[in-house]
Amino acid sequence: MTTIERPPAGEFSVIGKPITKIDGLSKTTGQARYADDLKLPRMAFCRLLRSTRPHARILHVDTAKAAALPGVYAVITGQDLPIRYGVLPVGQDEQALCSDKVRFVGDAVAAVAAVDEETAERALDLIEVEYQDLPTYMTIEESLTKPGEPIHEGKFGNAHRAAALEFGDVDAALAASAHVFEDTYFFQGTTHLALEQHACVAQWDPAGKLTLWTSTQSPHYVHKELARALELREDQVRVIAPHVGGGFGGKLFVRADAVLAALGAKAVVVEAEAGEHADPVVLDHRVGGAHQA
Repeated sequence: MTTIERPPAGEFSVIGKPITKIDGLSKTTGQARYADDLKLPRMAFCRLLRSTRPHARILHVDTAKAAALPGVYAVITGQDLPIRYGVLPVGQDEQALCSDKVRFVGDAVAAVAAVDEETAERALDLIEVEYQDLPTYMTIEESLTKPGEPIHEGKFGNAHRAAALEFGDVDAALAASAHVFEDTYFFQGTTHLALEQHACVAQWDPAGKLTLWTSTQSPHYVHKELARALELREDQVRVIAPHVGGGFGGKLFVRADAVLAALGAKAVVVEAEAGEHADPVVLDHRVGGAHQA
């Protein structure tokens, strides 16, 4: 029989007491291994070709010269990844590589897996992309009012989703308020700037099962959406989250680097890099309050 010793009355066993961080020693001594520290035999490296246009239709991608470069194992385009994915049910529209058009400067267009990083970079320079420029939208207000082909095809045009939330008799509550404050607030786009950048390593075994080591806060999301994007059963995919050097929400979902590393690893083991950011927000807000005696 186990006896639980309780602290004296008025004292706490946890609050106010020093507690050893479970992974503190391995991190402070440099023994902790992050995704970018992992090295596997015959590992290749993946680099992404990114768009130089803010909004344009992709007319043609010529990868022949890049594929012929010695040391290149694979060149991947959006045509190799037709399945769209996304964490939220309302956002099943993500692609690891653009297939029809690019939507911002830096949008990923093609990927190269090569024997080393230098070869992968040289191969990117050999890929030729033909674009047809489309209207650009530089602000949220402009994207809602400017005519032209929207960035995304959808019910609300450039607005991803429209929602109006009201609880109770809003008009009556505001009419009875002693003061009503109303303004428009703008939140600039931000980057989840963790010390550890995004990285992943992918490997297939002879039975056709994929293992992915990736810097993620949510391996379950990555597991589910990665299987969807690659048209695999979930039992064919294993996702391992090593130590994570910060995330702040930026490592909660499957990213392009994970999908591309997995696909590129069909030829060899691949390490991939990528970078993205959170979108800016405009918020109209009105609140009322009454005096309290």
